[in-house]
Amino acid sequence: MNFFHVIKHLYIRKEIRRMFLSPLWNVKHVVVQMGLPVERCTHSLAEIIDSLLWLSPHPDSISLLIYSEVIIKFQFVYKEPADSVGEADSCCCSVPIKCWRHSLTEVKIDNLPCVEGARRLKALFEESQTLERIEGLL
Repeated sequence: MNFFHVIKHLYIRKEIRRMFLSPLWNVKHVVVQMGLPVERCTHSLAEIIDSLLWLSPHPDSISLLIYSEVIIKFQFVYKEPADSVGEADSCCCSVPIKCWRHSLTEVKIDNLPCVEGARRLKALFEESQTLERIEGLL
């Protein structure tokens, strides 16, 4: 299943995420048409990607577009998630769909625009307990 929708606000507060299940849990390709370049957004690229990974916790790809052109593309590879998540992993221990942090093994990023964004993205993806490789970050 693909998801294409123009949305005004890409950041979803963590308090909201704790109250609801991921609504797009079976979407494999997320495509977001942005109204502003990433550098001009209120929230960092890492915060936006974190929010999109909550909306769709195991996508194969996330593409960010401006004026219908792909500006940044993320591709993901996952391992089979464990049946249970430890209680120390409070991010998703009480929900039926486990978050990306428990199964993400590889990330490939194309066209990343800024160095500051790269550091924040690296820190975000390193939250994964199973990450083996990030490609496309300096």
